[in-house]
Order: sequence, then C-alpha cells, then structure tokens
Amino acid sequence: MAHYLVVAHRIAPTELASCLRHIEAGDPASACTLLVTATHWSRPMSGQTPTLEAFAIERGVQARALLRDSGLHLVGTIAGDGSAPTAVEDELRNHPEHYDAVVLCTPRARGVQAWLMDGDLRTRIQERVPLPVFHMFEGTSAPWGRQPDPRIGWLSRLWARTRLTSDHQTLVASPRGLLPFLVLMLVYLIGGLTLAIFVNRGFLLNDLVALLVYSLVIGGLLFVLRHET
Repeated sequence: MAHYLVVAHRIAPTELASCLRHIEAGDPASACTLLVTATHWSRPMSGQTPTLEAFAIERGVQARALLRDSGLHLVGTIAGDGSAPTAVEDELRNHPEHYDAVVLCTPRARGVQAWLMDGDLRTRIQERVPLPVFHMFEGTSAPWGRQPDPRIGWLSRLWARTRLTSDHQTLVASPRGLLPFLVLMLVYLIGGLTLAIFVNRGFLLNDLVALLVYSLVIGGLLFVLRHET
C-alpha cells in the first residue's frame, strides 16, 4: 500500500477534495497524510509565523472534515512551512521512512503573479527530496503524468537561460542567446551615464566598474559558448 504525502499549497478544500478523488481513483489502496503549508491569501509572500501556522492548522481541520464527509479519509493532518519545498523537506527529514511519494496539490496557476510567487514548485521539490513528486490540481486529466506549469512564455524562456544545468542541450546554443544580458547591460550603462551627467559625476566610477565586470562576464560566456558549440 502506497503512502502519499499530500501537500495542500494555496488550495481551497473543495479543490483539494477533487485532487484526492483522483488519487483514490488511480490507487484505491493508497493512504494519504495531508500537509498544509502555512500561507494566507492576504500575505502571499510571508514566511512561517505562529499566526500563519495556526491558520494552516485550522484549514487542515476544515479540509479533513470536508474530506471525511465526502468519503475520503486521511491518515493524519499536519501544518508545515509556508514554502512548499521547505515544508516537504522538513517532514521527510522527521519521518524519512513514512512516505512513498509526494503529491503537490495547488490551484491551476494563472498569470504572472502566480508564476512569480511559486515558480515551478514540482521541480524545486524534486531537486530537494529523494521521492517521486506528482503535481495535481482541479481538472487534472492525467493525475500521474507530468503536469507542466502554465507559464508566461517569454518569462519562462528567460528564466531557463539563467539556470545552471548539466544538460548541455539546454545551454544557450549561440551568442544570440546572450542578447537579453547585453540589453540589460546597455540599459544599466545608459541609466548610469544619465545619472552621472545630470545628477552626480561620481556615478562615472560606478559605470566604469560595471563596464569592466560586465565585459569580463560576457567575455567568459562567449568563451564557454565557443568551446561548447
């Protein structure tokens, strides 16, 4: 019998019930422990505090009662850190042999705010724990498949270029991929020169240091690209 650590992150009890029904349908003999992250809709970027932890416990009790009324039974309910990866890591550190997999349950991500607030949570959790990690949300059509997070296309591509990875296929394949960095450097230098001319000439020293640092960084990246491609 598989024991799943179900992580309820910024999700309403009704949406959570929908996710758990998918788990039960996919694995009828499964057991689930509910981990509620210490978050609040009015304080989306806050860390764990006694107030948020108490709110998470209250939500966990409400969710468990609702699930019980729906015929879904949990092994236990616990509250964790407001960061889902940290909460999962803490629980697995305390009970390393209890679980067979992690099931992340979130609302369906919408817009830039959701992406900036949490990013790719499934990948971040996978990088920190040794168990399989699944991502579910209300309306999931393939509960155990890889569910790509809805992202903002251009923002996702730019984010991917800033990540260090051992997969050479995901590296920037040509100097053209350095264009975003060159544009940012140019914007910074123009802003610095404007401040130096119209506000304080002391900014000229900052511009010279920045130009030197950026030249070294861009030169280093071009050197790496020359030897990778």
